[in-house]
Amino acid sequence: MEVQAIMMAFDLLREFLPQHRAVEFQSNSMAALLEARDMVTKPSGEGMFAVSLQYVRAMEACRFSHIHREGNEPADWVARRACTHEFIWGPGESLPQPLIQLLLTDFLFDPP
Repeated sequence: MEVQAIMMAFDLLREFLPQHRAVEFQSNSMAALLEARDMVTKPSGEGMFAVSLQYVRAMEACRFSHIHREGNEPADWVARRACTHEFIWGPGESLPQPLIQLLLTDFLFDPP
C-alpha cells in the first residue's frame, strides 16, 4: 500500500507540479522506499505507473529518505483528516490546498 502511495505521488507530481525538477520522498517505511527506488532505477517499462516512472527518471534529482512517522507532515495531515473528519479522497480529485503546501515544503529540495 505504501509503495502504491509513492507511485501515486509520482503521478501527482507529473500531472500537477511538472515545473519542479527535483523531489525528495520521505517515508517511515524503509521497505516502501527501497521498493520505490528499485522501480525508478530498474525500469520495467510496463504497468500503470510506467509514464510517471519515466517522468521521475528524467528529473534532475530524486532522493528517497527514511524518517520517523512524526517527521512526515503531509502524512500526519492526511491521517488527522481521516481520523477527525469525513474524508474521502479518490483518484482524479484535486489535492486539498493545505496538503499541497505541505508537500511542496516537505518534498522539494534544491538539486545538487
